[in-house]
Amino acid sequence: MDYDISLRRTSNFNVCLLQTEGTSLPLEYQQVIPDAVHVLNSSFSGIKDKYVLTLSVFDWSTPCYWIHVRGTGSSSDMTCWRNLNMANLYIDPDTGKVIDIEWYNYFYENLNYKLTFTRPYTMKYYYPYWNGEEPAGGDD
Repeated sequence: MDYDISLRRTSNFNVCLLQTEGTSLPLEYQQVIPDAVHVLNSSFSGIKDKYVLTLSVFDWSTPCYWIHVRGTGSSSDMTCWRNLNMANLYIDPDTGKVIDIEWYNYFYENLNYKLTFTRPYTMKYYYPYWNGEEPAGGDD
């Protein structure tokens, strides 16, 4: 099997930060706002028992995530050739580097690799007004 699975920085590369960016799109795009995830075990990346950050990245004008897999021989049915405009990533909070792809991950979806995780926290997002003042009504 030959493959090129890569995330590329494009001219309009963005991170989904606002709830409306994640919910205003069709469900199949699976955009998420930043969240903490406890990766229990990833048989592909080797991550075990680590809290990581999930981020959705996107560029709606140019594909930024390529999945080019060409199956050969007995694996010829494993071919997948997709250019996507978004991906959900796991970021190592210690280094700030991408350590795995949550969605769409060819290896988890098509091969025998497994990923188990939990979302132990309900994250609250607070983006204050430009002047730093809390909006009227606060968190209520």
